[in-house]
Amino acid sequence: MFPNLPAWALEIAGFSVGDALQVSEIDGINLPLNRARLAGFLSEFADDRGVADLLTLDVIGATAGLPVSSTGLAESLPSLVLRPFRLWEYAWLYRILNLSAGGVRVLDLGGPATHLTLLAALAGCRVTTIDINSDFVAAARECAQALKIGSLDPRVGDMRDLSAFSSDSFDVVVSCSVLEHLTGGDQEIALREMARVVKPGGLVGLTFDFGPSAAGANVYLPPPHHPPPNAAEAVHRFTQGGLVPLGNDFTEDPVPGCLFHDDSIRYTVASLFLAKPPAPPIERPKPKPQGRSVLASLQVENAPCRFYRTASRLEISLVQAEANRVAAEERLIELGLKEKALGDFHSQLQQSIERANSLEAAADERLTGLHAKDAALADLRSQLQQSIERANSLETAAVQHLAALQAAEAAASGVRGELRRTQSDLKELKHRFETEGVREYMYRRFRRQHGDDSSTVLK
Repeated sequence: MFPNLPAWALEIAGFSVGDALQVSEIDGINLPLNRARLAGFLSEFADDRGVADLLTLDVIGATAGLPVSSTGLAESLPSLVLRPFRLWEYAWLYRILNLSAGGVRVLDLGGPATHLTLLAALAGCRVTTIDINSDFVAAARECAQALKIGSLDPRVGDMRDLSAFSSDSFDVVVSCSVLEHLTGGDQEIALREMARVVKPGGLVGLTFDFGPSAAGANVYLPPPHHPPPNAAEAVHRFTQGGLVPLGNDFTEDPVPGCLFHDDSIRYTVASLFLAKPPAPPIERPKPKPQGRSVLASLQVENAPCRFYRTASRLEISLVQAEANRVAAEERLIELGLKEKALGDFHSQLQQSIERANSLEAAADERLTGLHAKDAALADLRSQLQQSIERANSLETAAVQHLAALQAAEAAASGVRGELRRTQSDLKELKHRFETEGVREYMYRRFRRQHGDDSSTVLK
């Protein structure tokens, strides 16, 4: 922690315990911002006349319903202190460029209705301000008319093309958090244009996003968003057209996450002051609690009406807020009842889940048993298949054996027929033998076999 810094400054800067190692010294005019430096600035410049005027203008703008802001939109409440990094940018440019002294011709690029532009004009500077957004230019004209600022000249224009202005025509050129919304090449073009229109010995004051790009992270960061990623690139892009850095060297690289508490926005904000030679001497500003407020002669056109309308809107908002609070309490009660019902339902659901888990466990056991039965059944099927194959083999063997038996039976039948014929012949032979005698029988048989010519042989 930084014991010399008041708690309120650390709180506004969003300082946390993890920021204790951040660089806290504000030892020059060119530097990247972090939460420690922001807290140190808020503490050191708490009573500075310029800071007080910026905050007062913020209060007057919001109270009068004027679009005094960096967005060209009217704020319902003073909000500059809620964006302390922007307060540092405005105060740093205002003090280092010595705009509070008045009497200089200023070209503002991209901030028509900002606190810085309006305060510089109220301080007596002749301020020409341009923006490509016609709505922002219209907001600046509304503020200039309502605050009766005759030295403010808002115009629609492009900082990459300042051909509407002659060379060496401005004492000061200022741009607050605009350059990063151009591509790197367009930033160089814009700086060359600034170098052309600023007078010799004139100053160029820049604040800009510094570090990793965050295009599309919010509505204020539409593409392109190309901040310089490091100090060397920032110096390269911005020292165009013969411009030279003033004060301390700009060599410190950005530390991601050191300023905004947002994971999608890792860049920080930095300042760089340049001059067209011959470069004048310049010093780090010191707070000036004393001195005349440049708002001393400020007039608000039709102030009672403007303040009444704003107060009425705030009153209506407060009434509506109270109604919303009552509705919110009723809704909270309703949500409480629903939460109880939801709790009961959750309990029932938990019981159902437990029952389902129990059924699932039983089902797992049943499934395990079925798997065992399936395995046994598969084993039985295997055995049955083996039995079927064996039966088929036996059937084939039986068929073959039957065929063999049938063949044997056919052969036996032939033998039996032959045997019956032999038996018949034997019976006949026996009969003839008994009736005719053997010699006679043999004679006749011989003749059947050999013919009649065999009779002589036989005799």
